[in-house]
Amino acid sequence: MTLLFEGELHVHYGQFYVESRTGEFFDGLTDARGGQSNGLCGAAVPGLLFLTTGLHTGNVGLTVEVLDGPAPVGEDWEEVVEVSFRPQTAAVRLVQWAGEASWPLDLEPVDYRVRYCASGMDRARAKDTRLSGEPPLDRYLLQLWPTPPADDAVVRETSATAAYWHEHARTLPPPPTPEQRAEARRRERLERDRAHREAARAAEARRWGGRPPGERLKRVNGGLVLARLDRDLTGRARWSAEPGRLRRGTTPAGVPAGLRRPAPPSGPGRGLPAHRRHRRHRARGRPVRARRDRRALRPDPRGHRRTGRGGPDRRRQPGRTGRARKPRRRTGGDRPQRTLPSNSDLG
Repeated sequence: MTLLFEGELHVHYGQFYVESRTGEFFDGLTDARGGQSNGLCGAAVPGLLFLTTGLHTGNVGLTVEVLDGPAPVGEDWEEVVEVSFRPQTAAVRLVQWAGEASWPLDLEPVDYRVRYCASGMDRARAKDTRLSGEPPLDRYLLQLWPTPPADDAVVRETSATAAYWHEHARTLPPPPTPEQRAEARRRERLERDRAHREAARAAEARRWGGRPPGERLKRVNGGLVLARLDRDLTGRARWSAEPGRLRRGTTPAGVPAGLRRPAPPSGPGRGLPAHRRHRRHRARGRPVRARRDRRALRPDPRGHRRTGRGGPDRRRQPGRTGRARKPRRRTGGDRPQRTLPSNSDLG
């Protein structure tokens, strides 16, 4: 015999567990008794033992031991049930309610027969809560030995508390298989994602005046402001239709011209700045048409001849000799100085 645990264990809601799963701790707790004939030791979920006590809240005495084979049942135990159990992982733990504390149990990943014995369940249930310093009310024994799996069984039943839990377990349906659990989680995730998408679409519709916009309207700069001003107007615009019909001159009647999108530039080099377009033409040996300013066609009132660039001709004008000089700026030394009258002038 190997002693794995001996002492007092704190319970709450009359529960403690043996856990060896890798998934969510609370997943499957409510299904642990499903399809069983006993309600004290739930083993319907693989890798989990759901153990019930008579005491609702407080400390109970517990012993966990591993045997080489089945041992005789002591006469001092009032309730005895047996189930089959196989750890799912090498990490097996004795766990308090809600995972508040745990202790490792050295168990091999093989099939075990589990015997759960209890004594004093009715007395503990009547007391409900055991405070610190009060005498113990109920005690429990958990024995495990290697053996092939078999159906659960009620070996001994004497208390009303145990009879209640046995009757309750026989009314529960068998738990779903791991494949069914995975499928249920997948459907739940899909339904949750669908609900999130519906909520996002509803919020966007409220933001755009009660009607969801098209993808092209959402990309228009200031489209949200226009939609809030006149949602019917923006709903009739071609940017709410297919992209192929969004061209200059196709805006329906009643839409201001400022809402029309210009046609995209076509041809080689269209849409580029002028200097980059000219540079590309020169690199490919194409002629570059000089851009002429309309002001070159107007006479210059100063008498200067204009060029195609829009500025006056800087070449030397007839009748002038030498370089044109800029007018010299008058400095303080060139200005006439005003002197103050002397004392003799003042008389």
